[in-house]
Amino acid sequence: MSTIYVKSPTRIDLAGGTLDMWPLYSFVGGAKTINGAINIWTHVKLTPSLNQEVSFYLKDLNLDQSFLNLEDFFLNANPSFELIKQTLKLFTIPLGFRLETSSESPVGGGLGGSSSLVISILKAFSKWTHQFENLTVNEWALLAHNIEARMLMTPTGTQDYFPPLTGGLSCLNYDDFGVKQISLNPAQWPLSKNGFLVDTGKSHHSGLNNFDVLSRAVKKDSVVLNALKGISEVSEQMYLNFESHNVSELLPIWFEKEYEYRLQLSPSFASHEILKLKAICTEYPKVYLKILGAGGGGCVLIWTQELKKSVLIERLNQEGFKTLEIDWVLSAHT
Repeated sequence: MSTIYVKSPTRIDLAGGTLDMWPLYSFVGGAKTINGAINIWTHVKLTPSLNQEVSFYLKDLNLDQSFLNLEDFFLNANPSFELIKQTLKLFTIPLGFRLETSSESPVGGGLGGSSSLVISILKAFSKWTHQFENLTVNEWALLAHNIEARMLMTPTGTQDYFPPLTGGLSCLNYDDFGVKQISLNPAQWPLSKNGFLVDTGKSHHSGLNNFDVLSRAVKKDSVVLNALKGISEVSEQMYLNFESHNVSELLPIWFEKEYEYRLQLSPSFASHEILKLKAICTEYPKVYLKILGAGGGGCVLIWTQELKKSVLIERLNQEGFKTLEIDWVLSAHT
């Protein structure tokens, strides 16, 4: 069989993050998470062989290693391989292979990079072995979610898996029956025109931040529960008004409220770098900041007027931040 190439987009979340983690959305009576696939990709190259040897090249870690066979690989204790090991254990793999992986996302960037990579690996081995070909999008997302939770040994949400599976801009509606993906019109949000990412240079730790929130919510911490309800209300309002023509006027309200509620969840959602960025943004009218993922570092989304975008990018680059141009990915099919 010839070499298989797969790439999957990462995502930005616009509202309702953290509530995608069970049972938090149950605590607030259901919730919506709004996110979209962006053109920062994870890549997988899978080359089947005619012998039993398996080899792996993890470009982001500059790690290249070979094993006599798959059983030998599973015995290896290097934690850098854990995500791949947990994924490959699902498949019946007939022969050896070489697997090469890479990600365009900054490490700990809050863009769902590891989740996108899991999806890319699953896609590649499914194409090769013809296993799991008939799974629904929800079943793929649940499968990847459980793989990553097993690897991280922490509670994880599910929003990160839908953008690399389907692409597009969507609302994920969480209720007692599970999750339903609802497509939204990305034309209302001209991302390449008004938005860009800023890499704070500090890696975030989503599992730790989310576990802190979950632990306090289970203990009925009123501050955390009220903040979760507030985040849920923001995402609900964003969804209800998404197709209206006054989105740009409502944006500062949504982002400011979400920012306030997120810091009420835990101060760890901010960082020195994020607070510095926030201070810079307040110097300019109509410049809005959105913490991505579980915060605490990683990337943030900046939204501003088209004419101010280049000026702001130049200012932030001078301040030592790295800026990233992005756009929506409308389809994740490869």
